[in-house]
Amino acid sequence: MQKFIKTFVMLMCFVVTIYLGKIFINTDYFKIKEIRINGQNKMIKSDITNKIEKLKETNIVYIDTWKIEKLLKQDARIKNVSIRKVYPSRVEINLEERVPYVYVKKGNDIFLSDEQLNIFGYIFESETKNIPVVIYDENEEVKKDLKIIISKIKNKDLYDMISEIRKSDKEYRIILVDGIEIITDTLVSVDKYDNAYRLYIQKLKNNQEINYMDIRFKDVNVK
Repeated sequence: MQKFIKTFVMLMCFVVTIYLGKIFINTDYFKIKEIRINGQNKMIKSDITNKIEKLKETNIVYIDTWKIEKLLKQDARIKNVSIRKVYPSRVEINLEERVPYVYVKKGNDIFLSDEQLNIFGYIFESETKNIPVVIYDENEEVKKDLKIIISKIKNKDLYDMISEIRKSDKEYRIILVDGIEIITDTLVSVDKYDNAYRLYIQKLKNNQEINYMDIRFKDVNVK
């Protein structure tokens, strides 16, 4: 009998503890008072703030961070997001925004794009940068070729000098900031771009006039 009473008392203590704990969890102590968003882009941070403002005054214990992360990742400008609960009443959202590698021009519109030509916003949604403008229409084959060409330009100095990349008739043209054109295609290697850049610098140092460079063949053709 004594053992039964002892077990019963322990069980009741457990039930009461659970009950009181649940009451405590549901108090205002665990209501979200602050949402802290960490990111670089002010416009994105502002948009995210508007989306999740409704979380304030909800119970931090019950919010599903995975669902919120999934919702925020639907924004093409966001590459990755992580959410952390800081008890008792703060939520921290860490954003990794996509960084424009090139601009994409379609018609009269200019968009932000990564290296894979994934568009994630308009040019006015980010600070202006000196990066190449890639011009193409909705032709998927041309887009595929341009992605290959962009991936081959590993030389940072050459990349910084590019104004435009576009298709012209049967070849692709890279226009530098000084107007000189580099004729290329998808078969041109990374090393060939490096060689073209060195040759270009050498010609400039020697005050030799250059109109264009054709790098599609074994030897770079300079005119």
